[in-house]
Amino acid sequence: MHLCVSNQCLNLTDNCLPPILLTRQLVIFPLMPALEPKTKPRWERRKDARPQELLAAALDLFVERGYAAARLDDVAARAGVSKGTLYLYFENKEELFKAVVRENLVSALAEAEDYIERSTGSSRDLLRAFTMKK
Repeated sequence: MHLCVSNQCLNLTDNCLPPILLTRQLVIFPLMPALEPKTKPRWERRKDARPQELLAAALDLFVERGYAAARLDDVAARAGVSKGTLYLYFENKEELFKAVVRENLVSALAEAEDYIERSTGSSRDLLRAFTMKK
């Protein structure tokens, strides 16, 4: 499709916006194609990643400020979600803290117990080996 005004013609493509008729003689044709979002809005991120993002943000804040000073508003902000979204996953700060402990400490304690059971040396050697282990 072509648009001609005063002996000048423009080739119109499918991705252009439609012309706007202002008067019989004056037609404005926006040449910019319709814009599509380049990135997905943050609420369309993978929902399965959110709990891990919240737990990581909570762990950072609990370490930096302590349990009492860490606020759920700050956890949500650090994770890049709203406070309401945080409440979809965790009922309150205590439940969030329990999840952080389960996620980060329980596996490390289980690993330490397994290491202790397999150890054949003295307690001193065991402590040295475990603390030097990465």
